[in-house]
Amino acid sequence: MASARISRFPAEPASNEILLDDFRFHALLPDEEWGRLPLAIWRRFSKRLADGKTVVYVGEVDEACRPLREIAAKKNDPAAQIAWFESWMKVAERVERLADIDAQKNHPLAAGRKYMRAGLYYLLAERMPSHKDPRRLIAYKRGIDLFARVFKGAFAPG
Repeated sequence: MASARISRFPAEPASNEILLDDFRFHALLPDEEWGRLPLAIWRRFSKRLADGKTVVYVGEVDEACRPLREIAAKKNDPAAQIAWFESWMKVAERVERLADIDAQKNHPLAAGRKYMRAGLYYLLAERMPSHKDPRRLIAYKRGIDLFARVFKGAFAPG
């Protein structure tokens, strides 16, 4: 969800910046006050991505669960199970890519933390599909592989 900025501030975001609400902090302020925050505050809660874009941190759990709100009430619905799987896989894959970038830049602690989160998200994805769904085993193995990678010391402080 993009937030509207109140235009009385001269500093506008760069064309490669996507300003998304940080829902945890936005909830503390009325919309008008949130829109008046200086751009520097928005940037404080942001992450520069590999492609040069900046995304303001929304929260990975919120990112995975927000699209699931409408279908959450449907019990034993195969469409809901697939949506859960796809949503958590999307977040897991994104976090794993960010970990790969950190690893390539020789930032082992940052990479290790991201690999741990990605592993957890793969295991969360794995929980919902039918036991007959072959993607379930793929997600499980990816999660376990990332945990093993971290625990074997590949990203431990040296």
